[in-house]
Amino acid sequence: MNFTFFSFVTQSKGFEKDIEVKPTLDGIRNKKDELLEKAIEIIQKQ
Repeated sequence: MNFTFFSFVTQSKGFEKDIEVKPTLDGIRNKKDELLEKAIEIIQKQ
């Protein structure tokens, strides 16, 4: 069974990324959530 979201097949595919953010070693060492920080930054710009 495939689930759809606005007629797009999402099961086993997911969504394409608009912005790719990867955690860094420095961020991991400093216990920073760089993915969350980037998401907040993008939301605040809107």
